[in-house]
Amino acid sequence: MTAAVARLRAAPPRSWLFVPALKAREWLPKAIAAGADAVILDLEDATAPSEKERAREVVRGLALEKRERPFIAVRVNGSPPAVEDDCAAAVASGADAVILPKVEGTYQVRRACALLEGSDLAVLPMIETARAVLVALDLAEADERVGSLMFGGGDLAA
Repeated sequence: MTAAVARLRAAPPRSWLFVPALKAREWLPKAIAAGADAVILDLEDATAPSEKERAREVVRGLALEKRERPFIAVRVNGSPPAVEDDCAAAVASGADAVILPKVEGTYQVRRACALLEGSDLAVLPMIETARAVLVALDLAEADERVGSLMFGGGDLAA
């Protein structure tokens, strides 16, 4: 178990605040000051396809310190090759976790964990489909890097 997984399990965040990755330099200090238990830097839905590479550069350049601060996760894009580039940016940023959207099988979790090899990041698979609900226990047990499961209510309801 990584230190990030241990931290997440010891004190699960009660409130999560989304920050578009492109706005992270300006908005992250404000998000931290707002008092949320966790901040999500969003490379997925809050980033237009034409802006993904620029958003990754912003995330890479954050150089987050491991001082006292909220838990910080990067929501990546689930499809290849974006997931590889997004995970690399998350590792470089100093974040605590990667949120993996639209997961439907353990292979996706294991792949993300392999991409994070050598880092301390936790993986948080998102349950956003009926298929994911049916395999939720398998997803939770897919790797020791899985810190918790997250539910994407909007996509799940759709």
